[in-house]
Amino acid sequence: MIRKLGLTAGTIAIAGFAAFFSASAAAQSAKPASLEDQLKAQFKPVKLGSRGQTVLDPGTVLTIQQGGLVGISPWLIVVCPSSYRAGKMHSPNAICLMATRNVTHDLTKGEKVYVENINVDQKKDKIEFEVVECDSCNGNRSAYKSKIAFEFSKGQLKGADLAEVTGVIVEVFSVDPPADSTQVAQNTPGQPSKVAGGPEATDQAAPQSVLATEASAAPAKPIQVGQTLEEVQANTGWKLDLTADLGSTQIYRYNGRTIKFKDGKVTDIQ
Repeated sequence: MIRKLGLTAGTIAIAGFAAFFSASAAAQSAKPASLEDQLKAQFKPVKLGSRGQTVLDPGTVLTIQQGGLVGISPWLIVVCPSSYRAGKMHSPNAICLMATRNVTHDLTKGEKVYVENINVDQKKDKIEFEVVECDSCNGNRSAYKSKIAFEFSKGQLKGADLAEVTGVIVEVFSVDPPADSTQVAQNTPGQPSKVAGGPEATDQAAPQSVLATEASAAPAKPIQVGQTLEEVQANTGWKLDLTADLGSTQIYRYNGRTIKFKDGKVTDIQ
């Protein structure tokens, strides 16, 4: 009897340890996503074929908002990275540019690029974006690659959230809407059809045209913390550009400024 009780107690103890370690493992696997993983979900990297010449999945297409990035031939391993800190773009190292001058060209404002990779280095307080030209978006000019390091103040990345970091990134890159978003917007119920030529469509479109004209003619009013999205849109003539949608937080660009909204109200202006 004593032996049986001992075996039973031992079995219970082993089962208890197993349950404890299983719970610990589950807790570890459920830890929050890293900043790098969150960025890769927000700025989805492109998927290329085995030779890097075929786009299998474009991921997130970005539009360059500032000059200063240098593209280099995709056949070379070396890249001349630019850096961005304190709101200013800094060109790549002059020696690197000199060594690769025959196989580089500037990536200009308005040009579109794919995200190739994102690397977060918290020890060096920087986030690196590797991008490659979207050749089909830019008229099949080329598919040169480039790299930029977003540099932050010491220790800033350790406590930074996705919205804070994205607010800096969108000063250089804006996010293109999905390819079908324009079509969806045009086919939204209640909106006049551009194809229909009936009186009803004309009557509905006319007030919107008048409002847009009046808004563009009115002078822009100051943007202040606490204003709602509707107030800011009205004050700026409906010219805000959405660069990132993070659920309850949205980030817009207007006249070179970054405006962050939280739950529909302005929380930060840079």
